[in-house]
Amino acid sequence: MVKEHTRITAGPQDYEVEAGDTATFRCNAVYDSDLMLQIKWLKDGELIDFETEPRFVQSSDQSLTITKTTELDSGTYTCLAESELDFAKASATLIVQDVPNPPALRWVDCAAKDATVVWQPMGDNRAPILTYKIQYNTSFTPDTWETATGLNEDTGLQTGSISRTAQEIFFFR
Repeated sequence: MVKEHTRITAGPQDYEVEAGDTATFRCNAVYDSDLMLQIKWLKDGELIDFETEPRFVQSSDQSLTITKTTELDSGTYTCLAESELDFAKASATLIVQDVPNPPALRWVDCAAKDATVVWQPMGDNRAPILTYKIQYNTSFTPDTWETATGLNEDTGLQTGSISRTAQEIFFFR
């Protein structure tokens, strides 16, 4: 007796979301109707345990939904359609972009008329950092923040030079 091979007819698609959003992967397979089919989901090659991962839900249509995504959910998700005879699989990539980590202040060198600020980037969480802005206010205008500089360097230690006036408070954004 000839059996039909298991195959995926509509596999998961690559997905990009912002942190906190929901991501859903779909998977449809055809198989020999004389056999039982199971759809399993893997993340980065490891079987997802839906009991210990409450944000991960496999619906009755076999789709995978991930609620309240975080940057750590980024990875490769695989749909595994498995019968007693054979299996088929298809994969897609999830990218979760989160707010970049704040830079680490390394030192500030204050001179009479300017200040040099040195900081180190601490990770972009898959949301590329396009620029750094150093903002300040003075004791004369405490409710007004001015942008001192915008830098777009993206590796190693970062340096910004700022003209000084009276007393300032600096803030990185």
